[in-house]
Amino acid sequence: MTKQIKDSGSIFSSESTNTIIIPKTKKIISQSPSVKLKHVNIKNLKTVIFEAESILEIIDDNVFQGSGIEKIEIPKSVTRIGNSAFSSCENLKTVIFEAESKLEIIDDNVFQGSGIEKIEIPKSVTIIGNSAFSSCTNLKTIIFEPESKLQTIGKNVFQGSGIEKIEIPKSVTTIDDSTFYYCEKLKEIEIPKSVTIIGNSAFSSCTNLKTIIFEPESKLQTIGKNVFQGSGIEKIEIPKSVTTIDDSTFYYCEKLKEIEIPKSIKTIGYRAFNNSGIEKIEIPDSLTEIDEDVFKECHQLQLIIIKITILDMDKAEKLKKKLENKIKVNIIFDKTEISEAIILESTHENSDSDEDPYGVFGRLLRNIEKMGKYVEKDIEK
Repeated sequence: MTKQIKDSGSIFSSESTNTIIIPKTKKIISQSPSVKLKHVNIKNLKTVIFEAESILEIIDDNVFQGSGIEKIEIPKSVTRIGNSAFSSCENLKTVIFEAESKLEIIDDNVFQGSGIEKIEIPKSVTIIGNSAFSSCTNLKTIIFEPESKLQTIGKNVFQGSGIEKIEIPKSVTTIDDSTFYYCEKLKEIEIPKSVTIIGNSAFSSCTNLKTIIFEPESKLQTIGKNVFQGSGIEKIEIPKSVTTIDDSTFYYCEKLKEIEIPKSIKTIGYRAFNNSGIEKIEIPDSLTEIDEDVFKECHQLQLIIIKITILDMDKAEKLKKKLENKIKVNIIFDKTEISEAIILESTHENSDSDEDPYGVFGRLLRNIEKMGKYVEKDIEK
């Protein structure tokens, strides 16, 4: 049965139908509170047709939620798709935006739990709301039109989806919390230099994510908590603009072997590398704060290089004597006035001293003392 919508209140009546034709004169389609949806078998709705030259501007909240539609072509005049408009549309495989689309906002949960397999986002879209494509397990391909204006990818947007690869537009400034959480099929991603914030758990539990590439001259400032926790990354070079490695950022990254920490890093948070697979790490002299258990359970870690500048040679010698037989790691003190380096090597298991006369360096040593047994290697000057 086909029904043409003429009323101004709602696109649905209490009469079941499998096809809806929406007139070109309609600017908003919504569900009126007065309509008793319990009398509408929305699962029977399979086809939505917009008349040619439609002036529709808004597809409102929950309009087609849970319906049986299989395909939809959204008119170019639409500027906003409301919350959960197509959520739980399990049969919806194809979404097409008419050429020269004016769409600006894809709101929260719009396609959550739908059956879409591929989608091309119009360049006019500036915001993709929270959980917009979450739990879209069949969604493998996301394409953004060239010259995209997208700025914000909201929380949980692609959480649990089936995407394998995505090219984030160069206009994006924020990747919010849990955006790609549990995207098990995601294998690689390039972060454009425009991104300044990667939110908490953004790539957590992406078990097949091996490659993270940051575009040169990255402006990234914040990498949130748990961002890569439990991911499959093997190597990463953190941009020079980043100042903090937050709590549990690389927690349980068992395949992570190499990481390059820039000299801009001032803070390393709680359990930042706990249970990771890193084999070697160099701590820059820019570090001013480090939390507890940073290297706990890093069983593959064989070498830590700590570089700090010491102008007072007597102080360096005194520190060397203090640390003898207390750590299982090689430490280099680079003396700016002299070309030589002091290398400390020892294998004693524990330190009973709680003194911290050397600030962040002392706390770093306590982290090292908590680690397991490591193989000592020579360090080249």
